[in-house]
Amino acid sequence: MPPTTCPNAFKRELDFWRISYTDLEECCLYKYLQFMDDLDKKSKFLQQQAKLELTDDNGKRRVRSQIWRIIDNREKSIGAKILLIVGISFVLASAITMSINTLPQHRRFLTPCEMQKFYKGRL
Repeated sequence: MPPTTCPNAFKRELDFWRISYTDLEECCLYKYLQFMDDLDKKSKFLQQQAKLELTDDNGKRRVRSQIWRIIDNREKSIGAKILLIVGISFVLASAITMSINTLPQHRRFLTPCEMQKFYKGRL
């Protein structure tokens, strides 16, 4: 099995041609078995996660799942669009605030006491 070949596509080809995986050479067999093991672990994990979401009593996992769905599916949900707008608003507000603080009328100069405290040991 070439390294550029998708193991799942390779499995479909074996199934289509009714070739047993035991007929593979050792080098291909190890890669194939590793893929099948990973696929099995992934499916068990996803089933376990789905079961946990359905049997949750306290609601924490449900809330976490909803937040995760909002963040994960940015284009599809209204909540994700609201989160995007809020995030962009904070970035714009920060940039505007930093720009305004550079104007002379918005600067606060240090008092002599503050200058002495700030420059203490630096001069």
